[in-house]
Amino acid sequence: MSLLNTPKLQLIRLRLNAFCFDVVLVALLVQGINFTYINFLKTFFYLIPSSIQRQLITKMGDVTLINSFIIYFSYFTLSYYLSEGQTLGKMVFRLKIQNKNNEAPTLWQSFLRPLMQVVCIASNFTLFLIPLMRKDLCGITDWISQTTVGFEAPTAAESSKPNKETLEQNLFIHGADAELIDLDSHRPNNGTDKKDTAA
Repeated sequence: MSLLNTPKLQLIRLRLNAFCFDVVLVALLVQGINFTYINFLKTFFYLIPSSIQRQLITKMGDVTLINSFIIYFSYFTLSYYLSEGQTLGKMVFRLKIQNKNNEAPTLWQSFLRPLMQVVCIASNFTLFLIPLMRKDLCGITDWISQTTVGFEAPTAAESSKPNKETLEQNLFIHGADAELIDLDSHRPNNGTDKKDTAA
């Protein structure tokens, strides 16, 4: 198995993709609200002197910062809590967050994760590198919130027809080292075993 295709590195790559997906979505929401705010001022506050309108518009930096924090925390916290540990990004990349009891995160845990993400961003993203240095792939967001990120459990249809990637993910979910297990042993024998027995 290629080193870059191991379940552990695959999980890190998918976590990064899911986080970037969610951050882009939050940025689009913030820009949409800012656009609505500016048009609201121009449309419904036309009676206000233009000088005051300009002052309100120049405060957009402060408004954007406040909106960004509110939307960021609301999006991640509510998504984790209401969607049983998944944001839209994690749904797309088939990831899920659970607490130490293998249950959906609590409301407090759902709030702590985005809070620690902001701390990691404030560190110039250096704290995001911690999972790369640990075997359990846990970072500061996982430690503080007492949660973990793993692959989403396969559906019944996927479990009935497992492929190599699904088997590797299942083995990783259950704590086994997929690199030490012969995945060929999980393939259907197509009747070859019967022929060998008959011979």
